[in-house]
Amino acid sequence: MDRVTLETKLDKKEYRAISYWNAFCKTPTLIILSVLCVAIGGLNLLLNPQGVMLYLSLVLVLYPVLLIGVLSFGIYRMNKSHDVEKATHARYTVSAEGIETELLQREGHAVTGWGEIYRAYENRRYFILFVNRSQLIAMKKEALPEGGEQALREILKENLGKRYKIR
Repeated sequence: MDRVTLETKLDKKEYRAISYWNAFCKTPTLIILSVLCVAIGGLNLLLNPQGVMLYLSLVLVLYPVLLIGVLSFGIYRMNKSHDVEKATHARYTVSAEGIETELLQREGHAVTGWGEIYRAYENRRYFILFVNRSQLIAMKKEALPEGGEQALREILKENLGKRYKIR
């Protein structure tokens, strides 16, 4: 199979899940920083709970909660202000030339060349291709035709090389 075509869309819950995956699972930097902040802040609270250090330690300990809160607020705002299902309802045709996207509920058509994709990931439910740090193409595996998952995997490996990661 040299070409894979699928029609898919994301609902608000799936958009939220991909946003959290993007923030925390794709690159574990935020998780590592959060653990370090809590460890340093907690140790500081145990050793020197007085003055300015008390407040700085509390900020460090609360950092992960604040981070998740800010991220959740951004996702909530996006879900509230945009019709995610309408914006993500598309037909994708993936081939050696690139990815052809036809928006089905909004008028639009785009062709994305392989050189424009800076990174692609595969997890158990999606193929996720990043055009830039904030713009992505998410393809549900369940929307692929029979044999399409393996064919898409091969097309991605062939055209993206090391930029394609399976997780």
